[in-house]
Amino acid sequence: MHLQIFVHEFEYGVGHSKAMIEVLKRIPEEKIQKLEVVCYQSDGPHEHFSHLGDKIKIHKVPGIGIKPFLLKFIFFQLYTFFFWGLKKDKSIKISMGVCTLIADIVNIQFCHFLWAKTYFKVAQLSPHKWLYKKLLFSYIIACEDYYYSQERLHFAFLSRFMEEEFTKRYAIEEERKMMAYSSADFSRFTVKKQSRTNLLKSLFEDYPEISHLDPMKPISLFAGAFERKGLPFLLPNIPKDHQLIVIGRGEAGAEFPLLKEKNFANVTFTKEIERFYQACDLFLFPTLFEPFGLVIMEAAMCGMRILVSKRHVGATELLEGSDGIDTIDPKDPHHQWIDSPQILQSEERLKFSTQRKESLSQLSWEKCSLEWLKLFDLLVNQNRA
Repeated sequence: MHLQIFVHEFEYGVGHSKAMIEVLKRIPEEKIQKLEVVCYQSDGPHEHFSHLGDKIKIHKVPGIGIKPFLLKFIFFQLYTFFFWGLKKDKSIKISMGVCTLIADIVNIQFCHFLWAKTYFKVAQLSPHKWLYKKLLFSYIIACEDYYYSQERLHFAFLSRFMEEEFTKRYAIEEERKMMAYSSADFSRFTVKKQSRTNLLKSLFEDYPEISHLDPMKPISLFAGAFERKGLPFLLPNIPKDHQLIVIGRGEAGAEFPLLKEKNFANVTFTKEIERFYQACDLFLFPTLFEPFGLVIMEAAMCGMRILVSKRHVGATELLEGSDGIDTIDPKDPHHQWIDSPQILQSEERLKFSTQRKESLSQLSWEKCSLEWLKLFDLLVNQNRA
């Protein structure tokens, strides 16, 4: 089969692309005649798909520097329509959301019609930025409502609540949808044998921006886009003696003066997030909207104690009720683990990791890939017919 993936950023450090990469690299090589990725930017073609040799091709769409993002978004749609949408071939086209409107399958990793309701209630925007964001969201939601109503389209969901919300809004029949939970790489996200002190010492050496923290005291971790993951609500509720590493950044122009407090440290980007999971004690994730939340699963596999939102979070569907995991109100993030932080002992970390991996043993990237393969085979057979 000939697969074409349409996505703005095909990079492992981008959550939605990470999930797609993990699925694709587990599709049997003999099943793939050709794999094409159409994107603005990407990892190297053989960084994740060396086994495919010359079967994989990356097509870079020009215009990566177009601003504002709305124009860049529209340009990608138009470019892919004229250069790929008009071709009459037997390829199976997979779009990440509505980045293009020519796909056979939409990989639903986000949903603007759900997120918009909350975004404009919590975002702190200047008048001109509010107007721009309103225009951006209105355009994307219009694309969603137009495109997702197409009767020929197939959908891949990564959580139950997303499947339910889409089915209710777009009346999607069972034969046109597939739900497969994402997973975590159990070999990469696991408990390390080194002591917590040594793990933190190594981190401090490689990331000097966190070296002012005290390794002899508890250290919590937050990761992701600041606004959507609830950081503006979280920071004011962190006690002065609670140390927190924040991985990520806010929207352009946003300021977070509290991050300059001595008990906080900010790492804007890392490709080694597993080292932070393995060294820190508590994972704080008071997200306002999370279709799945791979970082939650990764932190869970590394045995961290976890506080996560309950509503509209895919990973919570799988993890709620597990030892060492509790839910939190993202807009009022108070909890004993925040007020009285504790160092996570190695024995407890190993117990948490072992229990979670056992309870989620049926969950794997291999199983997720099998569900995708069924959908691919269905479309291949339809093309033949």
